[in-house]
Amino acid sequence: MLPLYIDLTGKKVVVFGGGEVAERKIRQIFETAADAETERGKLNVEVYSLDFTAWIKERCKKEKCKKEKCKKEKSEVRCFRCNLWDSCRNLNLGGLGGLVRGAFLVIICTDDEALNEHLFKEVKKASKFGVLVNYKQQGDAFMSAVVKKGRGGFLISVSTGGKSPAMARHLKEKISSLVLAGESDGESDGESDGESESEREEKEREEKMLLVQSHLRQHLKETVKDEKKRQAILNRVLSEPECWAALDTDAEPFDFEAVERKILGIVGRWEEKNE
Repeated sequence: MLPLYIDLTGKKVVVFGGGEVAERKIRQIFETAADAETERGKLNVEVYSLDFTAWIKERCKKEKCKKEKCKKEKSEVRCFRCNLWDSCRNLNLGGLGGLVRGAFLVIICTDDEALNEHLFKEVKKASKFGVLVNYKQQGDAFMSAVVKKGRGGFLISVSTGGKSPAMARHLKEKISSLVLAGESDGESDGESDGESESEREEKEREEKMLLVQSHLRQHLKETVKDEKKRQAILNRVLSEPECWAALDTDAEPFDFEAVERKILGIVGRWEEKNE
């Protein structure tokens, strides 16, 4: 099992099922998207079912409003009410093969197990070009339990390879208690009960360092040809108290460029000592 993080923007995702399981999986797609609309395109989710949860219906309604009122919507969701046993022929899309044509990921999660088995077999027949299928242990893609920390981009996932989603959720809760320290759903309101001022400050510093590391890494790619040397510099930045102290600035908003310049100055002094 190879754990991967995949950017789904610009890719077609087909969901068969509109119940609670489907809602949970679609929510995860939205919540873990770093930015639902990028130069690669935007999220494109199609949901096929006889019925839909209130949340899924609401997402679909938002996509049907006038364009000028939907500019701030993060993603595209389209709902198609149909009988999947008939492979949605009533939609005049060429049956099931037409529905999954061009899909990158197919999620099968109706509340009818016999239908799920039927869909899985038919999708595997219809998709001859490497589409990923999320369906229990028989599929070739698994959606893990996810812990999202703050706004900085930390993402931790736990998977049992489909063997026990309940166990994955249990381990997720244990990890959450260690790393989130009072955050709710991966986001902190800064006023969580049981969280000290020092803990909040530490979380903010970690998110700032993540931002700085991202830009510093790009800068080093352009200026340092040796990959091992780049890795050594980035690792040393994380281990040096002087670099962490550079994050302590009162500037609002956080001026990562100024901090990056300061850290680059520190790195420069390291280089001078080694010459």
